[in-house]
Amino acid sequence: MQPIRIRSNHDYGGGALMRDFVNLHVHSDYSLADGVSTVSELMSEAQRLGQPAIGLTDHGSVGGLMEFWKAGRQRGIKPILGVEAYVTPETGRTDTRCVSWDNSWKERNTRRSVTCVPHDPYDVSGGGLFTHLTLWAESDEGLVNLMKASSVANLEGLVSRYPRMDNNVLSSFAKGLICGSGCMSGAIPTRLLLGQFDEALRMAGELQDIFGRDNFFIEIMDHGLSIEHQIRNDLVELAKRINAPLVATSDVHYAKRDDSLKHDVRICIETGDVMDSPHRFKFESEEYYLRSSAVMRSLFSDVPEACDNTLLIAERCDTGFCVAEDGSLMPQHVGADGRASSEILQGEVEGWLQTKYGSIPDSVWNRAQHEMAVIRETHAEEYLMAVAYCTNRLREEGHLIGPGKGILARSLVAYALGISEIDPIEYDLPFTDFQDSVFPTAVLQTERGLSRRVLQYLCDRYGNGYAAAVIAYSRFNDAKAVKDVSHVCGYQRFWDASSAEVWLQDNAKKSIADGLKDCIYDCSVRSDVLALCNKPLAEVTSIVRFPSGAESTAFDAKGCDELGLPRLRIAGSRVLQVVQDALRFIPDCNVPQVWDDSCSSLDESRVYDLLSAGYTAGIPFLDGMKSELMQQKLTSFAELIDICHSRGADRADAVARAMFAYRVAYVKTLYTIEFMTAMLNSYNEDGARAKLESIFEEMYCLGIHVRMPNINQSQYYATAYSSTGDDEKSAYGIQLGFNAIRGISEQLAEEIVSTRNKGSAYRSFNDFIRRVSLEHCNAGNVNYLIRAGAFDCVNPCRKALAQCGNDLIEAERQYRAAQSHGQGDLLQDVMDASPCAQKSTDEVVPNGSDWDQTTRQQLQCESFKWPIGRAIEQYVCA
Repeated sequence: MQPIRIRSNHDYGGGALMRDFVNLHVHSDYSLADGVSTVSELMSEAQRLGQPAIGLTDHGSVGGLMEFWKAGRQRGIKPILGVEAYVTPETGRTDTRCVSWDNSWKERNTRRSVTCVPHDPYDVSGGGLFTHLTLWAESDEGLVNLMKASSVANLEGLVSRYPRMDNNVLSSFAKGLICGSGCMSGAIPTRLLLGQFDEALRMAGELQDIFGRDNFFIEIMDHGLSIEHQIRNDLVELAKRINAPLVATSDVHYAKRDDSLKHDVRICIETGDVMDSPHRFKFESEEYYLRSSAVMRSLFSDVPEACDNTLLIAERCDTGFCVAEDGSLMPQHVGADGRASSEILQGEVEGWLQTKYGSIPDSVWNRAQHEMAVIRETHAEEYLMAVAYCTNRLREEGHLIGPGKGILARSLVAYALGISEIDPIEYDLPFTDFQDSVFPTAVLQTERGLSRRVLQYLCDRYGNGYAAAVIAYSRFNDAKAVKDVSHVCGYQRFWDASSAEVWLQDNAKKSIADGLKDCIYDCSVRSDVLALCNKPLAEVTSIVRFPSGAESTAFDAKGCDELGLPRLRIAGSRVLQVVQDALRFIPDCNVPQVWDDSCSSLDESRVYDLLSAGYTAGIPFLDGMKSELMQQKLTSFAELIDICHSRGADRADAVARAMFAYRVAYVKTLYTIEFMTAMLNSYNEDGARAKLESIFEEMYCLGIHVRMPNINQSQYYATAYSSTGDDEKSAYGIQLGFNAIRGISEQLAEEIVSTRNKGSAYRSFNDFIRRVSLEHCNAGNVNYLIRAGAFDCVNPCRKALAQCGNDLIEAERQYRAAQSHGQGDLLQDVMDASPCAQKSTDEVVPNGSDWDQTTRQQLQCESFKWPIGRAIEQYVCA
């Protein structure tokens, strides 16, 4: 791809083109806290202004560079790739201490013996954690070094949400980079604002030594701020002293001047302030926009070379991303015997065919050879081996894998490797998806929460740094923009989208919400997509570390795809998690074996009977098709395929869906109670009220006995139970857990269960209060337990328990506090005075009339998180 040139030669002698200017110091919405213009908006404005190039220097982030580079190439505007780095205040990047450079401030407050003082606004930024420095990539090597430096800042220098470089990082990765001294938060301007010219001169000299005499520029800015005018002459003088060139920059945070209000609102959203707050953080000027060449030339007419140098830097910066051919960036793995993946793949497929067929039919052999040829053409041999490696390791560790999904469900080679469990020969599925040399993206369907484990498998295979999760950038949509903008602009009433939108319209603020709806407001790890590379990803996309410790690429899935990075999708399946959890209820159950048995034969009549009876809750692709299945009366797998095919899927997808549905239905048929229990727990975690109600309805139709939460029987989650007794119907059923009750945290439930397990069953309400820790137990959540009936096993009089429960808990709390201070005897009179707090083993709650049945049931309904209560008499047995 030919580079975009700013001009036809390097003559910067004052010709007509010297009226041009390039905005080099620019923030997009990838500067999450205070950038409000998208890459597209910035490019459009630069194009309108007729500027030949534009830079991108987001705060501590290179995440927008791929989108920015592509947009510039498409519009014929040269993209200058950079970052505004966070740099430590002359400390090591792992040093998290806050630093002050204001010696007079410290001296003044030392004399006053003040140990905690307000931070000088002109001192080191971030409360003493960092300064700013502008970096632009001049060459391909410089772009790699920019990525590497950003990665080190994230992996080793992250403090709070700020990835920080230090001078060692700058020195290590300076080659190919051009450096600007930064905005008013840069180290050099900070020193000058504090009156420390000599320190500023020293630091400028050090940066010039690091980057080279021709590669370090002193930035000068003018947004109409007094502090900029205060140090401008010092910056010019400093540049003269070290013979460093000047460069004029505008600290761009939004594309157009009219966007300043949108920017102000965005800052309020980020900081949690409202626009009317007198002390909120805001920019003290409306000049932080993409200014025209004429405006910038006018502002710096006394130093025209500062504007000329923007063109010089833009001309020198001649780098971009190398978009690789599909598959060429796939890391390679050499077997223990030294064979390459292509040879290993060929051997494994041929060996599997020999084992399965003995004498391999010509049609099968030809199909396999055709697939292998296409796989070689797309350079996908190692990719398929990697997917098979991850799949097999998951199976070895007892995890469940879906029968096949996406393009690999049509492949004989994938079937031979164990990636798919669908035989394309048996179901006459054509191999078409690898055609046109399209590199595959496999979808590995397994239980939820296993992405990190799969990532570790890939790191085991290729080494650390060659695989990573992908980042996801979240953008305001219409609803969120309306909600957030209306809040910070003063909308006081109960929020709902329609009334807030009308309010914004009436107050001339709707355009702000419209302007924000496409902007990025946050980022997170997209753990369901993993990217791979034959080079360390730290130098290809950069690596981002989050305060939680999670790591990802800096480019999102689209950016990784545009670079040509191979990707593996991990489809975390609720259904597979339910199956796994259901089978774990069964003592000594070999979970993988049961799952494998579910597809050994697809003619189990009981499965089709279950489906034909309309019991489809939890069955993928069939849930909600109760009426249709009851009419169809399925008897074979072929009919099941037709059902899935009729819903718009092509034949291959229909086979995959039918296979998945049958296997889950097989487990549900054999282990119905366990399956429904696992379903309850899964949807209870999500608070899916409507789904939970339909599950209870099906349990009632199936005749499953359900027990209410019980302090002596329940765990946190619902459990399947079996018992001996005369009533055969109630010998097997579901014991509801504490997670069904409002206000009951997992910590409290664990305390109830562990205390019970350490001693014995709770003998009374008093016994319960005396034994459990009161750290998580209070009058509120105990009242929910009472109303839900959890104490009925020791005292069925819920009204009486509710009346004195608070007194008992408070008396017990006081008693324990006194005991911890050795004052137990002093409270004896208090303890004796409260009949609810007597320390006997007998229940002392007064016997009295209970709530009437209607009140009792209503309170019980209100105590549950989901609508069990509305049908409690119909579905639940006490």
